[in-house]
Amino acid sequence: ENTINWDKNNIEHQGLCKIDVLGLKMLSVLNYAKELIKQNHGVDIIFEEIPLNDERSYKEFSKANTTGCFQLGSTNIKKFCKQLGIDTFDTLVAATSLFRPGPLNAGSTEIYARRKNGEETVPQIHPILDEITKDTYGTIIYQETLMLIMYRLAGMEWKTVDKVRKLVAKSRGADALRKYEEEFVQGCIKNKTLREDQALSLWNDLVGFGQYGFNLSHAVAYSYITVWDMYLKVYYPVEFICALLTYGTDNNDMKEEYIEEAFRLGLDIRGPKIGISKADQWTIKNNILYMPYSEISGVGDKTSLQFEKLKLNAETKGFAKKEEKSPVSTRF
Repeated sequence: ENTINWDKNNIEHQGLCKIDVLGLKMLSVLNYAKELIKQNHGVDIIFEEIPLNDERSYKEFSKANTTGCFQLGSTNIKKFCKQLGIDTFDTLVAATSLFRPGPLNAGSTEIYARRKNGEETVPQIHPILDEITKDTYGTIIYQETLMLIMYRLAGMEWKTVDKVRKLVAKSRGADALRKYEEEFVQGCIKNKTLREDQALSLWNDLVGFGQYGFNLSHAVAYSYITVWDMYLKVYYPVEFICALLTYGTDNNDMKEEYIEEAFRLGLDIRGPKIGISKADQWTIKNNILYMPYSEISGVGDKTSLQFEKLKLNAETKGFAKKEEKSPVSTRF
């Protein structure tokens, strides 16, 4: 392994490839949920074998019950999921990509939803354009769509198209793209694919998309994680919420949101309990969620670990009374 202290542009000039490796906390959530499911149900979850067409999962997506699901947890995107009606993996991939500055600015988000739901017809502009955008109802969602339009309609060179892709990937926006307008319009006229007014109109859509858009491969990879989240939430809600509360929160607001979701799902949550709870991980016993000791105000890491090491018999030591079911409205 080698390390180089060069700017990425200089690295690319030398023929090397820069790769961004994302650290996603949701992967920790999934791994802990997998561990809990194995312990509690004897089922060894293989994420790659989770079906991409599970009917119960897509019903929950379309109801906007997406709290805790990767990329689909915000209030606005929940509303969009309900408006859109997510019924296939392709629609999920599109939803993940449509709620980005590029498609939102270009108007693709609302247009896609209306056309997908049969509220608006898809215009037929040119066979090449129609073919490129047939799976996205004539809208521009992905970087690959932008690249194919510039290459096939305007005949622009791939090296130029790739430069535009980099601008879109880095949210450089309209100003950075304007210098390619003339080349695009004249290319369409030369290739006799679009009239000047049509080319200008399409170019304006492309510029709007340039505020930042996903590439398709990125969106698909993200959507796999989203499908896995929803599948576990539907079929193993206790384990999924337990893992989510352990590794999926950045702040108390998120934790409160996930606890509210646990109550919506009818789960039983209890406070920390000696002999059951862990130092900093939520845990499960008899289908009940127990908070970690670290949730106690003023208790630090060292004390939490000391509590976890206590192996006390509840009956002989008197640290615990017989369990009583907590009301659903309980808050800790």
